[in-house]
Amino acid sequence: VYYSGYLDHVMISQRAKTRCEIFLDANLACHFTFNSLDPLVDSGPNNLTATITDSVSIVSGPVDQAIRFSSSASFITIHG
Repeated sequence: VYYSGYLDHVMISQRAKTRCEIFLDANLACHFTFNSLDPLVDSGPNNLTATITDSVSIVSGPVDQAIRFSSSASFITIHG
């Protein structure tokens, strides 16, 4: 059996994981670079879209762009 897809994170576990843990590891993942034309679209193969609150902004970060949370009520919601 061959794998056809993307890998951007590999981790070795020292114990056997449950089916639920494996499912969550495989499906609840997204990758936002914040450097694309639409920084709120997942850069990974899932193409998820994020929604931000008014107190969240995209700013220059240490390397490229980043997200600034302006208050303790700031959050990002990822749909999909």
